Amino acid sequence: VSTQSTGTNHRNNKFDSNMPGEKGDNNDDIRKAVLLEKLQDLIRKRTGQLPVFQDPNWKILDRLPDKDENLWFPVPGFYGGFSLKWIGDELISESWCRVCGGSGQRHEITLEGAVLLDEGFV
Repeated sequence: VSTQSTGTNHRNNKFDSNMPGEKGDNNDDIRKAVLLEKLQDLIRKRTGQLPVFQDPNWKILDRLPDKDENLWFPVPGFYGGFSLKWIGDELISESWCRVCGGSGQRHEITLEGAVLLDEGFV
């Protein structure tokens, strides 16, 4: 399953936590909610027709990993899953299907969507 970039320079589109008229904490919550939505979109694209959202493990993705945490989200039927971590201020997803050689993909999750950084590993 392929993913798409928005075609914009995602490094210049980081969320500005100092937006006028809004508190920083509220902006951080909004940013996290948008990133979680974009991550869920990526998972839908990568797993195709698998009933991921009906799986009890899906509840693990009701939040993003903490800054010092690696979060693993297994996908039954995909024979693999998604590893999530922060590198600096960037949310990185690595996903693969262990029965399909070269299926690994690494994405940065941005406010605009998932940006493919690398593929073909695992």
